[in-house]
Amino acid sequence: MAGIGLAANSQYTGSLNSELRTSLPWLAGMMKPATEQDIAMLPARPSPDSRVFVGKLSAVKKDGMAAVLVHSPDRGDYLYVDVNLDGRFEAEERFPLTTNRQAQLQTDQALLIQLQQPCAFQSTTPVSVQVTAQGDRWVLMNTSKVLVSGSVKIDGIDRLLQYQLSCSSGVVDPKNGWQGIDSNGDGTVDPSVFSPESATADGESIVFRVGSAFVSTETVDLKARKVVLRSHLASDYERIELVAGSVLPDFSFTDATGKVRRLQEFRGKYVLLDFWASWCGPCVADMPNLKQVYDRFSPGGFEILGMNNDDDEAIKKANAIIRDKAAIWTHAMGSEARTIIRKRFRIVPFPTKILLDKEGRIVSIQQEPLPLDSGNLANTLEKCGLHQLAEVLLH
Repeated sequence: MAGIGLAANSQYTGSLNSELRTSLPWLAGMMKPATEQDIAMLPARPSPDSRVFVGKLSAVKKDGMAAVLVHSPDRGDYLYVDVNLDGRFEAEERFPLTTNRQAQLQTDQALLIQLQQPCAFQSTTPVSVQVTAQGDRWVLMNTSKVLVSGSVKIDGIDRLLQYQLSCSSGVVDPKNGWQGIDSNGDGTVDPSVFSPESATADGESIVFRVGSAFVSTETVDLKARKVVLRSHLASDYERIELVAGSVLPDFSFTDATGKVRRLQEFRGKYVLLDFWASWCGPCVADMPNLKQVYDRFSPGGFEILGMNNDDDEAIKKANAIIRDKAAIWTHAMGSEARTIIRKRFRIVPFPTKILLDKEGRIVSIQQEPLPLDSGNLANTLEKCGLHQLAEVLLH
């Protein structure tokens, strides 16, 4: 195994485990009341007091696979899943559902099913399933990724590695798809969307900071159960790590007028970074609310920096939205902004909001530790000591 302090382009060699696991994000779909034809597919007719619903799991098959929920307040709920993919339900394909399923948030607390479909070196494909109630309606959810895991020793610590596996091709492409590595040495990989321990590659080699080292994955050999990582110089690490309390590094961008600007121009003011795109309905719908907050708090030292993620062909549409919604604050746009958003911040959900204080420190990210949604943003700014327009005029 390679040691500590390797020069750039040196290698770390690790091993892969034989077990596959399922992972977030969830794919969800509404279930509908089952027809007599649906019920006839079951190996036994449900009790008269039961309600029966049918839905599809978006796993393995392109067009999904049928699942039937039998809901009985007195007898307990259970789910039929066509595990062997033969187009019908059998007695052994009946899975009881736990009573606390609506509180389940993690995949290891959900119903784990091994579908009888080969995936790489395993004869089955794992998928986690949840069923949740929304009033009189039911939502059927399943995980969307299959991961292969392993370990590599870096800085004298065994680091967990995880890679998204394509079951159709039976390979892991380290330049495409989700991957994660235990950067802080706690034995786990944080898969959350803002975590520096995970990212989704898009035709690129992603560099992670792992302890004192900087590494990317060169090859993942499933047959040999071997993974090779390459070391990098610190200058190759471009990711902006989003940690509350840390100072956000400066960056340059081009605004909607074509002028080159820098983040540090906003020092001395609270700044809301609003990551948006013209194709993001909630982003556009939120602009009038942001305008109200901006008008009320900007005289007291508040600014908004819109971070636009549109491709070049959609820039005209984005500019039209800015004019139509009177979003008069600064917007970073174009290829430079996209690189910052996609490669440095690695923002996945839109909209995303990040609040900075007067020194450029991260106060909050989305809802943690303070809520930044339009319904709570004004209260959060007041908690930070900012005053609304009327109060500013009084002083």
